[in-house]
Amino acid sequence: MRFSRVFTLAAALSLGIAGARALPAAPAVDPAAALSGEAAAAFRFAVAKSLAAEGSYAEALAAFDEAEQLAPNDPFVRAEHALLLARISQSSGKASGGLDHAADEIEKARALAPDDLDVLRTAGQVYLTIASRSPEAIDRAIAALEEVRKKDPSDLPSMLPLGRIYLDRDEPKKAAEVFSDLVKFVPSSRAATGLLVESLLRSGQLAEAEKALGEILASDPASLESRLTLADLLARRGETAAALETLRAAPESVRSDPQLNRQLASSLYLSGDLDGALAKVDALLAGAKTPDEKTDGLLLRLRGLILAAQGRNEEAIEVLGKLARNAPDDLPLALALARSLDRAGKPRDAEKALLGTSETLAAAGKAGPAASARIELASLLADDKDWARVREVLRPLLEPNALGAPAAPSEPNEPGGAKDASLAELREQAVLLSADAAGNAGEPAAGLDLLDRAAATGLAPSAALAGKRAELLLKLGRDAEAKAEVAKLEAGEPPAVIAAAQVYQRLDRYAEAVPILERLTAAHPDLAPAQFLLGAALERSGSREAATAAFRRALALEPDFHAALNYLGYMWAEKGENLDEALTLVRRAVALDPENGAYVDSLGWTHFQLKQFGEARSDLERASRLMPADPTVHEHLGDLYRAVGDVARAREAYRRALELADQKESVEVKRKLAELPKK
Repeated sequence: MRFSRVFTLAAALSLGIAGARALPAAPAVDPAAALSGEAAAAFRFAVAKSLAAEGSYAEALAAFDEAEQLAPNDPFVRAEHALLLARISQSSGKASGGLDHAADEIEKARALAPDDLDVLRTAGQVYLTIASRSPEAIDRAIAALEEVRKKDPSDLPSMLPLGRIYLDRDEPKKAAEVFSDLVKFVPSSRAATGLLVESLLRSGQLAEAEKALGEILASDPASLESRLTLADLLARRGETAAALETLRAAPESVRSDPQLNRQLASSLYLSGDLDGALAKVDALLAGAKTPDEKTDGLLLRLRGLILAAQGRNEEAIEVLGKLARNAPDDLPLALALARSLDRAGKPRDAEKALLGTSETLAAAGKAGPAASARIELASLLADDKDWARVREVLRPLLEPNALGAPAAPSEPNEPGGAKDASLAELREQAVLLSADAAGNAGEPAAGLDLLDRAAATGLAPSAALAGKRAELLLKLGRDAEAKAEVAKLEAGEPPAVIAAAQVYQRLDRYAEAVPILERLTAAHPDLAPAQFLLGAALERSGSREAATAAFRRALALEPDFHAALNYLGYMWAEKGENLDEALTLVRRAVALDPENGAYVDSLGWTHFQLKQFGEARSDLERASRLMPADPTVHEHLGDLYRAVGDVARAREAYRRALELADQKESVEVKRKLAELPKK
């Protein structure tokens, strides 16, 4: 007899017991005395369940013992008995004989009914409860719940804990399989769907996660967490327009939610709508009701980044500087601050910011991030052509053990990476930047010596190092040795072939890079970077039509390849060709990298060529704040001011361009300056 399903007589008798308790003068009578066999066992089972529900655990356990004596082969009595034993042991905090007794009872139940779903479900619960005190029981819980899954994958109470076990064990793919099956049968379960999304995200199945989130929103548009997660996923893979649309499609009932509006502000920034993003951030800060909201670090950081991308350097410095003082080990924040300081004409303050962060990180034992701060500073100094300071800043990183002794491959350094691999890469970057600085400072022999010493002290060979070596050899006039290095690179895999072509491109010998890249793209037509580099080499060699075709191939492969978008758009704008398409391309490039002054200049110049002088002025002035030391930007700005009749500003812009231009560039600027009306 299945006592878990047939309780009619027992239930009636138990009600009789309840009534008897209300009669103080009634004699003590055991209703089970009038019963025998299965009926008596059923009665004792019902009493045990009732007492357990009331919290009378000792009496309940005694009743279970009696029921088992009356029906020793009933699996359901033993299963429920085991569950109560496990729960009592869990709540008492004593991992005593109760857990062993529970395990023994559930094993006997499973032996009596190995394929019964009710027993398997209860077994899963028992083992999970035991596992809270004895972790080794978790494997038995999984085994029991997987048996339930084979028979009934729609069993919500069993599948939810099974999937959670896999998540806790960092097995998200298995969890995703469980929740995926469950959602098919129980699509209305928000818990199952939410856990499915989490499992898919954690297992890297992002497309499947997006699909699941879309299905949630289709049935429940007000599900804010799903909307925010989907928008975040889209933004991470560069679909900023789709992310923005997802957030804007939120129903009226959740549109005022602060979290939604914070993410909306971030999406506006990432999509290139800096004015819209700033307005949203300022509205959120203005509407803040508590001190914590008014000093929200994430919102203020976003505000600082927006101001930096707009070229409003002093305002950005004020916001980012306050945040950096409170987070001296925050490298991305220090870098954003340093860039604004450098653009504002405060290079030493920029250097101080990054070196201070490097020292803070080093003191905390974070060798990798500390080295990254120095490398970022060296890159900033290289942009300013301060070659001596580049080498000085990087010198502490050039010694073999400067970033720490080599570690075992499995030893962790920072989350998500192995220590020796990341530190080796950082040392290579430092060596490359130092050698490049030496070459640009007119000391290629010193750069070559640095590469040789690095190789002798254990720096692993790479295509980048070989390419830099070939470049320095060419600068020294050692062409035969250089070409031998290039030939080795050309014989390698695509990244090595690209490195070979870049040797010539960095030296403005574009015609020599063209055949290398043509062979590479013929063999590997799906490599967007190779197509882009071929386009640049062809354009610089005077083959504009072929260059256009190469850029179009690169963009067909990677539509958001912003360097290709900008190059092709500016190439047309320079000649006044295809201006509408050029505008579309450079707008997209700026949206993808809003702090890139070269892209903003391209956008401004395209507007200028279209005689959209208002837009051109806004963009070119912003570009001049983002790239204050670029002569072309100032020349473009002078052309704009001259076109709108602002002679004084045109003269000032041309003079600034002359200060920055080399001899070749200055000839045209001098002519334009001389053509301005006299004061």
